[in-house]
Amino acid sequence: MAYHTARADRRVLGVVLINGQGFIPESEEAIHAYLASRRRRRYYLGHALYNMASWRKLATGRVGYGDILSAMGFRREGRRQSKDVSKTKAGEVATGLRHLADVGTQMLFLYSVGDPGIEELDVILEGNVARLASHEVVEYHVVENADHMFTALQSQEEFVRRIKGWIDSIGVNGDCATG
Repeated sequence: MAYHTARADRRVLGVVLINGQGFIPESEEAIHAYLASRRRRRYYLGHALYNMASWRKLATGRVGYGDILSAMGFRREGRRQSKDVSKTKAGEVATGLRHLADVGTQMLFLYSVGDPGIEELDVILEGNVARLASHEVVEYHVVENADHMFTALQSQEEFVRRIKGWIDSIGVNGDCATG
């Protein structure tokens, strides 16, 4: 909502995008398939590879070999179909985010570690998150050891610290509201 409001109303001075996702409509199946493949790859390389039960399943044939092969990049059809992001709704969002930065709308992207929105933003921006984040009006942070809801007290403290620091840095006074 914050993104769409900022795009629709030039009076918006800044937006905080917390675990932002859902920018890509379900109708863009190739992009969603590619994102699912990336999530599976992260699971296999970050968890299953180091889990003895996963190795047992592999040895006994109780795994989805197709999922593994796809996640490891041996099936590239989803990636090929999602390559031309610029002509999709995701491409419109990328253009919109860049436009907001260009007109000086302050943006804080705040994610919990491992949130699916991180990969979605990476796909939307075609691997150029760092380029957008390098813009002087954009801040991008991933809070380590945080779940999607920032449940742990330490995560909540980091969450509040980041947002307060951002508000202080952009000089928002009490008369302005951010989305």
